[in-house]
Amino acid sequence: MSLNHSEHSHEEVESIPDNPVPTFFRWVMPSIGDLLFIMIFLLLLSLGARLLDDGDTGWHIRIGEQIWKTFSIPHQDLYSYTMPDQPWFAWGWLSDVIFAVVHKILGLNGIVILSALIFSLTFSLLFRFLLKQGTDLILSAILVIIAASASTLHCLARPHIFSLLLTLIWFWLLDQYQTQGKKYLYFLPLIMLFWVNLHGGFVSGFIILFIYLLGNLLTYMTGSHKPDKLRARAQLKSFALTGALCLVVAICLNPYGYKLFTHIYESYLGSTFLRDYTMEFKSPDFHAGLGYKMYAILILLIIMAFGVSLSRTNFVEIGLIITWTYMSLYSARNIPLFAIIAAPIIGRHAEVFFNSSDMQARLSPWLRSFLNRFFALSRRTRVSNDLFNKHLLAITAVLIVGMIGLNGGKVRGKGLFSFNFDSQRFPVAALEFIKPNKIRGNMFNEMGWGGFLIYALYPEYKVFIDGRGDMYGGDFAKTYTQVAWVKAGWKEVLHKYNVNWVIYPANSQLSVLLIESKDWKLIYADRVANIFVRNIPQNEGLIKKYPAAELAVDER
Repeated sequence: MSLNHSEHSHEEVESIPDNPVPTFFRWVMPSIGDLLFIMIFLLLLSLGARLLDDGDTGWHIRIGEQIWKTFSIPHQDLYSYTMPDQPWFAWGWLSDVIFAVVHKILGLNGIVILSALIFSLTFSLLFRFLLKQGTDLILSAILVIIAASASTLHCLARPHIFSLLLTLIWFWLLDQYQTQGKKYLYFLPLIMLFWVNLHGGFVSGFIILFIYLLGNLLTYMTGSHKPDKLRARAQLKSFALTGALCLVVAICLNPYGYKLFTHIYESYLGSTFLRDYTMEFKSPDFHAGLGYKMYAILILLIIMAFGVSLSRTNFVEIGLIITWTYMSLYSARNIPLFAIIAAPIIGRHAEVFFNSSDMQARLSPWLRSFLNRFFALSRRTRVSNDLFNKHLLAITAVLIVGMIGLNGGKVRGKGLFSFNFDSQRFPVAALEFIKPNKIRGNMFNEMGWGGFLIYALYPEYKVFIDGRGDMYGGDFAKTYTQVAWVKAGWKEVLHKYNVNWVIYPANSQLSVLLIESKDWKLIYADRVANIFVRNIPQNEGLIKKYPAAELAVDER
């Protein structure tokens, strides 16, 4: 009894009328892919402000506004007082401009809607990728749900969201050429033109392309089947030429030229402190959250997939899985890229497994019967699903959400959504104190709040530090931690940079020490942030105005 379900049988196709449903229903009925898109899109919107959990979104918006206003891309720092005229690489400048334009029209609502749209589109296309390669429809949907769930670990309104989409498209085009000989490689230099200006994740594209090149080289060198060797040699030449063209585009058509490449290497790969200190570069914690559990499931599925069809595994797939498994285990921020790469490979090997005669022979009669019924249902669903391919419902959902966003998130005067930075995570309430009191002088701020403070207070205030670790560098990050972690020399750091006021998390060790110090006075406190000023004549007015400020106790 066959479990072959990767293709519609001739008899099945013949049994379907040329036009089984009216044209109207073909337009309005959603496909499974549409339903997945809408489900992910609306789920992300329901999470709302969680997409704004990273303060870096704030400085991306302000940089985009600056570029849009001046029609020039900055090469030096504008937003901190600690790095005056420091060389700076705004490597995601095009994303920043897109964010700025959307923000001007829709505010932060637009930033969340755009990010949710790109994320949802990415996994809707991943579903399409799986179907195109012949993976069973229901299995494809399950894999996409697992991959999308794992990827929510790094689903934030930041430029890296563009890299997720472009990584998928890049991988798909390479795979189409590798497995089916479809000559889509000429699109890659064009994609790289945008990618290198959208986000530093363009490096991922070169890593994937190099794996395809190396995999075909190994196939050519070790293969014994002449047609396979000839095919590998032809593909090797194509990948090498494409890679060279993409490299030329990436070097010549970004604002910083080849220096962008050296900067990326020196700032992150060359600084162990930045890699170890930055949260998103830390290894995954499998005890935390559903996303990590979905990631663990993907790893187990990869092991199972290779285990049951190892003989059909090629050098390219081995290289992709080893590389991205390692990178995702090394840094949690790479988990979405791993998920995008792993899902099609799992789907491909699952097809081999379910269609193998060895597997069928091992199954008990009842399980074989169940699987045949399951895949028969999936085939019938696939045939019906292919008829509903106009995507009208998905497009309508996006347009409706966009129009509501244009109306400030309101429908008939009733607020449906209003996305903003989380007031329990960022010093939102403290802003209402800072602005009217016009605290003077240099601030010391928590690093994760830097981007938010740039968004809220620039140009009236410049920050001590923010999330642009590549610009500040490892040495300055260590200087910051002297104060943040209250290490030896922290007072000297505040004196060196002439810090007049401090805004820092409530109940932090630094806040406790400053409240006990005669050199500092607490003038504002809530459950999120404390504000201190130096106990000097310049601040006497504020100190007298707010003499009763006390540390708030965080009982959350």
